[in-house]
Amino acid sequence: DLSFCTLLEPNPTHMLRDDITAFVIFPFLPLAAAFAMFTVNHMYWDTLVDLMGPKWFGVYTVYLGNLAAYPVVAVFTAVDFYKPRCMWRFKLQDKVPSKGEYWHGFLHGGLEAAVTSFPQAYVMASLVGEGNVVGGTVPTTWEVVAQVAACMVVNEVTFYSSHRLLHHPYLYKHIHKVHHEYKTPVALVGTYAHPLEHQIVLAPVIWTPYLLNMHLYATTIWVFFAVAGVAYHHSGYEIPWIPGDASTQHDMHHQKFNGNYGIFGWLDRLFHTDIH
Repeated sequence: DLSFCTLLEPNPTHMLRDDITAFVIFPFLPLAAAFAMFTVNHMYWDTLVDLMGPKWFGVYTVYLGNLAAYPVVAVFTAVDFYKPRCMWRFKLQDKVPSKGEYWHGFLHGGLEAAVTSFPQAYVMASLVGEGNVVGGTVPTTWEVVAQVAACMVVNEVTFYSSHRLLHHPYLYKHIHKVHHEYKTPVALVGTYAHPLEHQIVLAPVIWTPYLLNMHLYATTIWVFFAVAGVAYHHSGYEIPWIPGDASTQHDMHHQKFNGNYGIFGWLDRLFHTDIH
């Protein structure tokens, strides 16, 4: 009985209740879960560094950012299956993959992404100086915001460029076509791709913090937003209080294939590759 967030057709008298419920479901719940993980990690930062050593703590930090994004995937997957009205009204396509396709995407997407991201995480952690792990003070909130924003700009340029390149006929046929097996994207299969594509797409996510000499605490936050962003813009939902229309753009990309190669749409508009 989903009486609080019913499956019935929209009713104007329930809109405020539905809006509040939807906001609690996304983004409040996944952000609260991520915040709890980061808080515990921060509380025991020195203990974990002593226990693991700077290098393995760096690898753990990258994976913590990944793990913290999975509540986003869980929320949208639950909404796909239970279709509560308060969230389903934001669905871009009135369909979802079958349960078999979900499992296939998870086993060959989520798990492969975890494995293929390990080599880059290990190399980055090996190169990052110990000072970036334990030295100095953990960056302030505004420093983290500025660094994450810089990573977003760099990632937009690298993702647009590599994604557009992957649509070259040869590379599409042998690499990127795997990701496009899902014409109706959902959060759970956002990382479903060829292992080589994982390396290409993950490289700027993992290496930009190193090049910017970011503290690992800020790196964790950045990795979280990067992975959560992948989940959201593959979710198939356009939530009105989330800025931009990245989910709509990428949903259209999966339907029409050529165009909307970026995340935020800046470069697509600049190079006239945006589609609607």
